[in-house]
Amino acid sequence: PNARKAVHLHCQTPPVVRGNTVIFENGGNRAVCEILSPQKVRIEAIGGEGHQFEVDGENFPPKSPYTAEAGWGQVIISAADPTEKTVFQMEIKIIPSHKKEKAK
Repeated sequence: PNARKAVHLHCQTPPVVRGNTVIFENGGNRAVCEILSPQKVRIEAIGGEGHQFEVDGENFPPKSPYTAEAGWGQVIISAADPTEKTVFQMEIKIIPSHKKEKAK
């Protein structure tokens, strides 16, 4: 019942983590993800060479040739304290390159 609950967000470039906010940038555009609940979260950024397709510590790259963009990796958001039920609430703002907004 108290198993770890998590949300996975895949990304093309390394993210920036600031408190309960994760910032993704790609091609001059920005996505700002603010985690509203739970308030105490654990945020892990896992990626880079040899970790793009990592699950539970093991990388599972697709067999060559493949045409999809591999990307950088993923961000895993989980409750800091395991509970029987976890509700994730997030606000994601998409900011085009011509309209940059300063992240919190």
